[in-house]
Amino acid sequence: METSKARGALLPIATRHGKDGAVKIHQDATLSVASLAAGAALDIALDANRHGWLQVARGSVALSGILLAQGDGAAISGEARLKIAGGSDAEILWFDLA
Repeated sequence: METSKARGALLPIATRHGKDGAVKIHQDATLSVASLAAGAALDIALDANRHGWLQVARGSVALSGILLAQGDGAAISGEARLKIAGGSDAEILWFDLA
């Protein structure tokens, strides 16, 4: 997944509409990837009627202050804004779900 577009930002890889090189899926969902350096942070806005799932593929991150390590996942609902900070060089998957 090492791509400059995913470094420090969410890069959609699967979406409902399949735009900008993303694979088209027949769900009201978006799957994005990001690569975070240690100490780098990513802010995510989550609409009130949406849910999220964060999966740590490599390294470690802090999700709004909660430490998650490689292989950990977290379900998110009812939060308007999230902050993901790299605890060590990390790769994450972010699912934006209906």
